[in-house]
This record gives sequence, structure tokens and C-alpha cells, in this order.
Amino acid sequence: MMYRVNTPINVGGKRLGRGAKVSDSKVDAWRNKEMMLREKVISRVGDDHCYIVCKPFSGAGRNWKPGDFVDLRNGGWRNEKALLDSRYLRVATVEGAAQATPPHEVSSTVAASSPPEKCLEDEAYLRRRYIDEMASGAAIAKEVGCRQPLVFAALRKFDIPVRARGHQNKK
Repeated sequence: MMYRVNTPINVGGKRLGRGAKVSDSKVDAWRNKEMMLREKVISRVGDDHCYIVCKPFSGAGRNWKPGDFVDLRNGGWRNEKALLDSRYLRVATVEGAAQATPPHEVSSTVAASSPPEKCLEDEAYLRRRYIDEMASGAAIAKEVGCRQPLVFAALRKFDIPVRARGHQNKK
């Protein structure tokens, strides 16, 4: 995360003018960071409610990994502030968002443009991954970007025999 200086200040023997950009690590070292944010002397740079994942966690029916882009502009999470404060998320800057993994990216075995519903409607894909390649339901769910029960519902829909729980899968 970066911060922008809104009011010229002297910090650590340096003069920072209006518009100067300061890294997160430098601002964290300032004892008066919270006061400067509260008084709007400095402000975070980046879109509100757009974040980059720093530490892996599970939420919103998905496993998030470092580098994932999270767009919460259309509806936030109850624990959004806690995730930000505990450094699971950081505010996305324009540069950071360009380098981040796009939201809902799936593995190369499924076309990235295909929404989860389309992949689960593809009987050939499901048969190939589950029967031929012996992928687990969890692996398919992760690839497609949905929850595991939806994968098993799709398998049953196409009369694909579901393996017993605990079966040793290749992937």
C-alpha cells in the first residue's frame, strides 16, 4: 500500500510535499500514523474496497491466496476491516492491481473466461477430469471456482459415478 501526502510535513528530517508518495513500510514506522490518517494529513492510495491478498485465508466460499485481487465495491464483507488491519489484505493500487491475479481465475484446464456454471454443464470436462484423470471433487471445485457440493451435484446430474469418500485420488 502506498500513502499520499495531502498536507506538507516534516518527517525524519525530510520535508514531504503535497502529493508525495510514501511506502507502507515507511509510514508504519511513524509513531503518529493513526493521527495523520485521522486528520487526513496522509491518505491511502488505491481504490476503496479493492484489495490484494497478502496471507492465505478462506472466505466468501473461496480459498484466497497471496496475490489474488479482491473487488468488494459491489458489497463488502463483515470482516473487511479486520482482514485489512491484520494484514491479510492490503489496499490495491493501480500498479498492484495490474500485477495481481484476476478475480475468479481458474486453472489452465478450464477456459478462464468460462464461468463456473458453464464448466459444470460440460459433461465431457467433468468426465475427463473426474473419471479419466482421477481428479478429486475438491480439485475440480478449486479449478472451476465454486464449492465442492456443486461439483458433486453436476456429477450426479450426468450420472457420473461418484467415488467413495476417502478414495485415493491422483490429484
